[in-house]
Amino acid sequence: LRFSGPFFCEFALKVPDARAVQKRLLQENDILIGPALETWYDDLADCLLVAVTETNSREEVDALAAALSG
Repeated sequence: LRFSGPFFCEFALKVPDARAVQKRLLQENDILIGPALETWYDDLADCLLVAVTETNSREEVDALAAALSG
């Protein structure tokens, strides 16, 4: 996580190369993650916006976690 404060459904996730991770998740895992935040905030170039709600299954969240760690 990029920030330590509480969040509801959306959070900024710090990753080494946000746009590359976004592209890899879609191409290799068919996971559409939120946008790279550098589009709006230069100081968050290493972050992706992630949204998880009740419409996401546990399996989908686990698949995202596995894809991010791999």
